Formats: sequence, C-alpha cells, structure tokens
Amino acid sequence: MDALINQQAHELEAIKNEQTNQKNLLQKKSEELNSTRDLNSLMVLSMILFGGLIGYVVFLNIKRKQLNKTLATQNQKIEAQKTELSIKQSEILDSISYARKLQEAILPPRESLKQCFSWAQIYYQPKDIVAGDFYWFEQGGIHTVHIIKIVLILSTKIV
Repeated sequence: MDALINQQAHELEAIKNEQTNQKNLLQKKSEELNSTRDLNSLMVLSMILFGGLIGYVVFLNIKRKQLNKTLATQNQKIEAQKTELSIKQSEILDSISYARKLQEAILPPRESLKQCFSWAQIYYQPKDIVAGDFYWFEQGGIHTVHIIKIVLILSTKIV
C-alpha cells in the first residue's frame, strides 16, 4: 500500500509538474501572442501614419502645381500688359516727339525777333519734351510790332 500510495503520489507529482509546465508553456505562448498582436497593431498604426503622410505630401504637391499654374497665368497676363504698356508708351513718346518737332517748326526764328527787338531775350526751355507756352512773332507794320511787344511782355515767364 505504501508503495501504491508512493506511486500514486509520484504520478500525482508528475501530473502536477506536467500541468505546471503546460501552464508555463501556455503563459509563454499567450505572452508571445500578445507581443505579436502589439507588434502588428504598431505596424498597422505606422502604415496608417505613413500613408497619411504620403497623402498629405501628394495633396501639397497637387496644391503647389495648381498655384504654379495660377501664377503662370497671372505672369502671362502681366507680361501681355507690360508689352501693351510698352507699345502705348512708345506711341505716346513718338506723338510727343512729333509735337515737339511741330512746335519747333511753328516758332519763329530767334534772329528775326532780334532784328526787330535788339534787346529781346528768349528763354524757351520746355519742362519735358513739349512746352505749353510758345511765342509768336510776325514782322510787319508798326502796329503789329507794338501788339507783339505787349503779347511778349504778357507771355514772358521768369523761371
């Protein structure tokens, strides 16, 4: 009987050891499974974040291309306006230069004024290209000279 009890105790001890080993093994497998699950969750979260980052970069790139197209369109408009302004400026300057030539052609020669009025001094200096005032002189009779004298005195500017 003692041998039987010892044998059963020994078997019971073996079963207990077996159960403890299986418990330990089960606990290790459970920890490995939890570790693997945490690692998988971390990987999925990392992939989501990385995908979001890539999506954000793609979005910014698309937005940048749209802004570049808008800027290119605006630059083309500005260049067209600049060209148009340059053409208009050239036309205006040509017209003003032609007006200067006409004005110079209309003004009487200084020598003819000096012949009639030896004391006369003419200061004709346009501010830019064309002046708003101009003198006029026509040699004729005494009455004309006196009238022109008055006109010259009234239109003389002291600068």
